[in-house]
Amino acid sequence: MRGWRARELGHMSDELLPYGGDFMLEGTAEMRVNHFRGFGKLGFIRMDAIWMVYFMDIGSVWSSIRDFHARDVGVAAGIGFRYDTFFGPFRLDFGFKLYDPKEEPGHQTVFEKKFLSETLSSGVLHFGIGQAF
Repeated sequence: MRGWRARELGHMSDELLPYGGDFMLEGTAEMRVNHFRGFGKLGFIRMDAIWMVYFMDIGSVWSSIRDFHARDVGVAAGIGFRYDTFFGPFRLDFGFKLYDPKEEPGHQTVFEKKFLSETLSSGVLHFGIGQAF
């Protein structure tokens, strides 16, 4: 869930949240586009190794399957950057919350918040090596 920091999203007490739960739901749709194919090199950078990624993630973690409610599933979206190397891509993703089940009612969706000051400013930057899934 790239719209949240690690161990931030889950439906259990704050003391148990760092340990996770026994039931998880997770899904991702990701579109990878090579906008620079055929551009050659820019100095030492291979332009055809650069990919832009557009994604949407859904999911959460619960203490047990009995605690699952569809309204508790978080939704995030974002954009990412990939640079392919011989051992896998370096990735940088920026995700933000489209639906945050932990927010107070009336302030849970991106449509109920100020886009720049509340939605994008609370976005999360993730760095990794290899694809996100």
